[in-house]
Amino acid sequence: MPLENTDAEERITRETMIGWIEHWGESYDDVRPDDGAMRLANRIIEYNAATETIEALRNPDAVYDELASILQPVLSSMDHA
Repeated sequence: MPLENTDAEERITRETMIGWIEHWGESYDDVRPDDGAMRLANRIIEYNAATETIEALRNPDAVYDELASILQPVLSSMDHA
């Protein structure tokens, strides 16, 4: 789901989310396909101490949904590995 016409689009870009994923990757947190994209998105946001920033937005769910959509293809590929 794109972040069109939301506060999130103005303040949190896709590039920012990819940076969060890269930073979280340094944590060596275990990832399993059954974690689910939304659960993993929550862990990434928490690791990056971004929860308060996101929750202050007009539509915080758009950020969680977009981050989960970035992660879903990776989790799906793990199912078939």
